[in-house]
Amino acid sequence: MSILLALASLTARADEPVVNSDGSVTVCVVLPAAEDIVRAELDTAAEASALHGDATLVAQERQDGCERSTFKTRGLLSSISYVALRCPTSNGWKQTLVSSETFAENEAEWALRAVDGGTELRYRIRVRL
Repeated sequence: MSILLALASLTARADEPVVNSDGSVTVCVVLPAAEDIVRAELDTAAEASALHGDATLVAQERQDGCERSTFKTRGLLSSISYVALRCPTSNGWKQTLVSSETFAENEAEWALRAVDGGTELRYRIRVRL
């Protein structure tokens, strides 16, 4: 288990998820670790996808400073595959849908900010079938 996952499961203080007006859901957690440690733990799609219970990374390649990743996740009747592009932002990463036979939209953002006692991790996701 990574340091981030151990911290998140044992000592993190998470706010209740918020449903935003655009249909996305945001959750914010303060991790008792320095921002550089948290950033290193989430630096690749493989590391970040470990926080998703159902999404499994099956292929990955670099593309213009970003990561193009193929994921497989459980569906109601069968598995769902999708391709996403995860790129760095000024304060974290943003992942956008490249292709899928099931999802019309699948976007996620990870934003980090140093706060008293550690690092705030704000995670926003919007999924539409």
